[in-house]
Amino acid sequence: MPKDTTQFDRSKKVTPREKSICCLVVQGYSNKEISKELLISECTVETHRANVFRKLGVRNAAELQYEYGELFESSLDS
Repeated sequence: MPKDTTQFDRSKKVTPREKSICCLVVQGYSNKEISKELLISECTVETHRANVFRKLGVRNAAELQYEYGELFESSLDS
């Protein structure tokens, strides 16, 4: 779970498509792999990633994994 309520509130702003991409990012998928998995262009993946990073206040995939990894990993089970 996110480390505090601010993080939880931020995570609610993520769209379902962005959430799908986050789930793959925290699993270590590259943009190219995500684009193939979700049948979208790499440019679209990059756009979604940038939007997620902005919404969640993270700068890179490692920070996303550290701050929100548990939240997005648990989304895989639902």
